[in-house]
Amino acid sequence: MKHLLVGAVLLAAGLGACRYDNVFRQGKFSHAPYTALKCFEPDNDEGFSFEIPGCACEQGIRLRYLAKRMPDKSIRIHYVYESGYLTGDPRNFKRAVSRTTSDIDEITVGGRKLPPYSQCNAADTQVWDLMRESYVKIWENYEPVIPDLRKTCLEDEVARNIGK
Repeated sequence: MKHLLVGAVLLAAGLGACRYDNVFRQGKFSHAPYTALKCFEPDNDEGFSFEIPGCACEQGIRLRYLAKRMPDKSIRIHYVYESGYLTGDPRNFKRAVSRTTSDIDEITVGGRKLPPYSQCNAADTQVWDLMRESYVKIWENYEPVIPDLRKTCLEDEVARNIGK
C-alpha cells in the first residue's frame, strides 16, 4: 500500500511537470520544444517565460511574453528574446525587446544598449540585422505554442485563486 501511494505521488508530480515542459511540440515551421515555463513572474504580472532546450551550443535561449497590467486596466505586451545567459559571462548575454513579433524596438548586448538602427555604426547594424532575423524567425515558429502556454498559466492562476 505504501509503495502504491508513493507511486501515485510521483506520477502526479511527473504529470504536473509536463505542463511546464514539452520537447515534442511542433511550431509553425519546425520543432518548437520548450522547458521551464514560468508563469506570472514578479516582473511579469500576467505573462510567462520559457526556455528552448538544447539550443545555441547550450548557451541558452529564453522567450518572454511580458504582460503588464496598466493603471487604466489595459495590458501592455512586450515580446523578449534572450540568449547567451547560460555561459556565465555577461558579455555573451543578448536581449531583444519589442511590442510585436515582427520587428525589434531595442537590443542590449553584453549590458550595452545599442543605438537605434538608423544611428548605428557598421558593427552595430550587423548585430541589429542578425538579431532581427533570429528574433522574427523564432517568434514566428513559436506562435502556435504561445496560446497553449498562456492557457496553462491562466489555469494555474485560477486554481490558485480557488484555493485561497
